[in-house]
Amino acid sequence: MATEEEASKTKRARLTVKDDEDKPVIEPLDKSDSESRDSTTSTASKSVPVSGSSTSSSPLGLLTHSDSHEQSSSTDHSVLSLSTLPDKLSQWTRKNIEEIHINVAFQPETSPFDLITRPVPCTGGIGIRVTTYDVEKIKNREEEKTKRISLLTEFVKRSGFLDMIQNVNYTTFEELNIDSLLKLNSYKDHCFLPKGIPCEFEPWFRRFDTYGKGFIHVLSRMVENVVQGVPNIEFHYQHLFDTLVKMFGMQSGISFEPCLSVQTFEIGDVEVSGAPNIIYAHHRINEGEKKMGKPRIVAVCEVTKDKPVPVSTYDSPPSSKTRRKTTEIEVHEVSSTTSKGQQSKMSILQLSEKVIGQHCGELLFNYSQSIGHGYIFGIVVQQTQVSFTELGMTNTQYQKIKDGQLKHGDGDRPTFTYTKPYDFLKKEGLEMLMGSFIKFGLEQEQ
Repeated sequence: MATEEEASKTKRARLTVKDDEDKPVIEPLDKSDSESRDSTTSTASKSVPVSGSSTSSSPLGLLTHSDSHEQSSSTDHSVLSLSTLPDKLSQWTRKNIEEIHINVAFQPETSPFDLITRPVPCTGGIGIRVTTYDVEKIKNREEEKTKRISLLTEFVKRSGFLDMIQNVNYTTFEELNIDSLLKLNSYKDHCFLPKGIPCEFEPWFRRFDTYGKGFIHVLSRMVENVVQGVPNIEFHYQHLFDTLVKMFGMQSGISFEPCLSVQTFEIGDVEVSGAPNIIYAHHRINEGEKKMGKPRIVAVCEVTKDKPVPVSTYDSPPSSKTRRKTTEIEVHEVSSTTSKGQQSKMSILQLSEKVIGQHCGELLFNYSQSIGHGYIFGIVVQQTQVSFTELGMTNTQYQKIKDGQLKHGDGDRPTFTYTKPYDFLKKEGLEMLMGSFIKFGLEQEQ
């Protein structure tokens, strides 16, 4: 039984979320803490371990990097020991995420857009109360948004920007040369306004064109550095990525505040400090508000100059058309066979143990400011390769982590999920990413 002091502490730290007029009133249901996210349940049903266990016998060869240190609830019911938890987020690794009882799931088969697309809530179905009217309202709004994203994506493909990316013929930054620079310079005066765009999309594409030219300028300067033997530092990659996503409507304060203020977060009796590289937040002042409140976060972004790391090889069945297409685009082939019925060994890339620890910690720090309920989204950029992430948990789980009261035996655990990386300097990779960029941009504006 909790003491009065513990109960008082929990009460003081309880989260409250003030919704704007367009969002339904949402209240937690005690009964549904373990059912707060349909996507978590889906993840569990589709996932197989990578570390310390065999691969799945699933016909899709689905690979999921899940927590290899999970213990049975019958073996350990003690409160977490936080004595070894680093007090600086930059020192966190995957091991520290597991120590605070967050499950880690790698989903290479899940596209970025699928990861960040939330199911429309049912009345009381996922741990929240919404009216039938609210459900219909949310459903209609999401359908309109999806339609808009689809149309914008199609017009982007006609703009010539993807052709420019393809013509650069990018492999790695180290291999960029004077020829790459000449190709980029040939597009510096190019107009990226597609023909036949509806009037309602003209402002969107004027911004797309403006930042498209800015992106070429930043990339050209980075190529010049490579040619001259000058190393590109982490901030260069931050600036390059931020300029790219501005084309698709995402806005940050990186131009005004290159280094975000250090945050502190208490986990039990340990105070941890750290800060992400970029925050993409909803800054709009809604009608009737006299001033802007604390902005709700759409995505937390971490940018590093380090490259993704390879994960263990796994079998990819050649009978799967979808799988073949995916591996040809994003996956480095280790070995393959052409005989019918045989499988091809593939190796894919993922986040490193260090990046998982630091970025998941950043999501945890900012969870209470998420624009969503029961989750917060993130982006990890490793040079030019982008992974989308999600930390899903209930408010009760969040409070337990803050209080240091999560037990190793608890069966219901928060989950950190991430996709494989997609390279935005490759046409196929950018095609997979731009719908998600547009969606986040619309989230910031609504």
